[in-house]
Amino acid sequence: MKARLFHLWSVLCTLVLLVSLSVFLGFILYRGAPTISIALFFGDASPIDAVLGRELSGTVFGRPALEHFQS
Repeated sequence: MKARLFHLWSVLCTLVLLVSLSVFLGFILYRGAPTISIALFFGDASPIDAVLGRELSGTVFGRPALEHFQS
């Protein structure tokens, strides 16, 4: 009898944990998904140019960006 109760308690705890985590992750995704956009990752650069490394203009740490790659 005690073993069966322990088994049921373990299953219940597991289900409560899974439901709690699902609700938490669902809330995070529901509230955070609208803020994710391409501009968040690439800024003003064209995504394909940024991924391929074609656009290296501007400054990095106060110096021109291309100086870091000419060592």
